[in-house]
Order: sequence, then C-alpha cells, then structure tokens
Amino acid sequence: MVIEVVPTKDDVDRRSTYIQDALKSLPILGTEYHYRADDGRVLVRVSGKVKPSAAKRIEQVVTDL
Repeated sequence: MVIEVVPTKDDVDRRSTYIQDALKSLPILGTEYHYRADDGRVLVRVSGKVKPSAAKRIEQVVTDL
C-alpha cells in the first residue's frame, strides 16, 4: 500500500490518471486499487494482488477518514 498526499484534489486526479494510464499501457506492471481520503487530497494505492474482499475493507476505512 502506498499513501500519497498532495496539495489539491486536481493533483490527485492527475496523479491517479497518470498511474492508471501507465498500468494500462504496460500490463506487466500489474493493477492497483485507488481510493481517496481527506476531501480527495490523499490517494491510497493498493496492489491489485490484494484479494477483492480485503480491498473492499481498505476502501471502507479510507472513505471514513
């Protein structure tokens, strides 16, 4: 899991889009779940190797922040 904190929600949008585009263009990099907290300024990145049930629990915790 990686947690990135940036100044604005727009920065998180750009960062998330950049990462997702990179993952789509280079499938060897794998997949990720992306969740946001703190009014959209925090991007929580979770490996796609995590079981969906665990990812769902992480999402619930992040959205409650």
